[in-house]
Amino acid sequence: MAAVLLLAVAVAAEPPECLPNCRGADLRFTHLVGADLTNAELDDANLASSTLFGVDLTDADLSNAILVDADIQFADLSGADLTDADLTEADLRFANLSGADLTDADLTSAYLAAADLNAAILVDANLLDANLSAATLVGADLTGARLYAGDLRNADLTGAKLRGADLGSANLRGADLTNANLTDADLTNSDLSAHVLISSYVTNADDLIDTYLSSRAYHSGAKLPDADLSRANLNAANLTGANLRRITLDGANLINAILFGADLRDASLNGAYLINTNLSDADLRSASLDGTDMRNANLNRAVLSGANLADADMTNANLSDAILRSADLSDVSLIAANLNGAVMPFAVLSGANLSGAILANADLSRAILHDTALPFAILNRADLSGADLSGAMLVSASIVTANLSDSTLSFANLVGANLSGADLSNTVLNNADLNGANLINTNLTDAILRDVRGCDMTGRLGCTLTDG
Repeated sequence: MAAVLLLAVAVAAEPPECLPNCRGADLRFTHLVGADLTNAELDDANLASSTLFGVDLTDADLSNAILVDADIQFADLSGADLTDADLTEADLRFANLSGADLTDADLTSAYLAAADLNAAILVDANLLDANLSAATLVGADLTGARLYAGDLRNADLTGAKLRGADLGSANLRGADLTNANLTDADLTNSDLSAHVLISSYVTNADDLIDTYLSSRAYHSGAKLPDADLSRANLNAANLTGANLRRITLDGANLINAILFGADLRDASLNGAYLINTNLSDADLRSASLDGTDMRNANLNRAVLSGANLADADMTNANLSDAILRSADLSDVSLIAANLNGAVMPFAVLSGANLSGAILANADLSRAILHDTALPFAILNRADLSGADLSGAMLVSASIVTANLSDSTLSFANLVGANLSGADLSNTVLNNADLNGANLINTNLTDAILRDVRGCDMTGRLGCTLTDG
């Protein structure tokens, strides 16, 4: 066995006579350290386990070549043709692959740490479990590439094309994805948490999906401002504390994702899926969530001032202590939602469905609740002063000791509602239906109750029944 190995080394010591044109040649175990193979024709050649350390393969043709387990460290492969090449477990550390064509190449478990892949073409390349840590891939085309479980820590992917790429379980700690395009990429179960310093920059990125971007340093949050992750699959992704300001997540799948404390100011999440998503303490000021599915989402203490939530489904969502000042919640479904202590002055809830919702202690002053459905809702101690509740349905609602002063309840349905101890001073209740309503200790000072139905004035003080 030793004799065979010595013979192999001896044979490999001399460069193959066919060079530089060795199409389809068997060059296994070849030793070519520092050789000049510029423009060499090595297509279909078998260079498995060969040593190509520091070799100059500029513009060489290595299409369909076999380079399994080859040592290609520090080699210059700029502009080389490596389409369909097999580079499984090849060592390409510090190699120059700028402008190289690696379309459909197999780089499974390849070692590309600190390699230069700027402007390289890696369309549909297989980089499963590959190590690309600290590699530069500026402007590289990785469309449809498979990077599942890949190591991309501190990699520079500025302007890279990753449309439809599989980045499942990929490690992108410290990666720079400025202007990267990740449209339809897959980042399912990705971890972009800020348990560690996540300094991934994804400015103007398109669709980040299934990426692991956590790192072990100081808490700061992933930085993806202006990113476009439309239709991204971020199911169960951890984006704790992430900077997602002005990000586009239209139609994205964020089911079960963790966005605790994330910065989503001015973000676009129209039509996104946020079912069971944790958005507690998140900042969604002026965000657009039109038609978003947020059933069972946790938005405890979230800030949604000025946000557009029209037509969103927030059934059973937790919005306790959330801030929704001037937010647009028209036609939103908030059935059985928890809005206890929510701050919602000037919010628009026209046509919204809050059946059975909890709004105790909520601030809805000056809010617009025109034609809003609030049957069986709990509004105890809520501040509805100056609110427009005309045409609202408050059947069997509990509005105990709530402040409804200066509000408008014209044509409101308050059948069976409990308004005991509520302040309805200066309230307009024209044509309201109060059949079966509990008005014990209710303050109706200077209230206007023209054509009110079912109004029992027994014990009422200052209640004004006028025709004008």
